[in-house]
Amino acid sequence: SVAKEIRKCRHDERRNTCCQEYRYHQELKRRLPDYVFAAFPERLGQVYLPTRGWCLVESRVRNADGSPCERFSRTYRVADKATQAKLVKEFWLLVGSFAAYAVRFYDPQNILVQHLADGSFRLRVVDFEPIAHTLIPISSISPVLISGKVIRRARRYLRGHCGIRAKHKGLNARLR
Repeated sequence: SVAKEIRKCRHDERRNTCCQEYRYHQELKRRLPDYVFAAFPERLGQVYLPTRGWCLVESRVRNADGSPCERFSRTYRVADKATQAKLVKEFWLLVGSFAAYAVRFYDPQNILVQHLADGSFRLRVVDFEPIAHTLIPISSISPVLISGKVIRRARRYLRGHCGIRAKHKGLNARLR
């Protein structure tokens, strides 16, 4: 199981999940355009604690007023129709960017809505998967499989958590 693997590798810098996430964050910082990377925490560092092993310390994502951000699905459910349409548009822009750049992001439940000072919002990601937890991690190697997996999980998330049967319309013009 994943939990067992995490406990077993918490002191091993090479195999520790937190260390892998840190290295993947640094890789994304180098290869993604700024507007795509802006969804991830600005600062992410690794710290070794003798009792707990390797851990991550990251910048906290907060709204402009200092309150915590809400999950996308919760914000979507309480929003009016116009805001819902904007949220879904931004969601697909973010997910489309991840698919276009083959970002291994497997859990759309970790997308938060951050409200900015000017009344607008942006979507943020607080957790992502550095590797596929399979015996042979083909989905970590193939950009096509990564893109497909990101889109499938996003569709499933919107349908299950928001009640939307939305389709991904391909690569957004902003990314071309």
